[in-house]
Amino acid sequence: MNPQLHLALSLVDARAHSAEDRALLRNVEIARREERRARRAARRVTR
Repeated sequence: MNPQLHLALSLVDARAHSAEDRALLRNVEIARREERRARRAARRVTR
């Protein structure tokens, strides 16, 4: 996982109490999913 995304997730996760924080956490999770999907797609292309 991207180190910045990992850091962002742990920071936001530590204080995901308000609705704003939950929205940030959701954005980070979406970013992680998209990054993973992009890596998988790139691997598929190279095979």
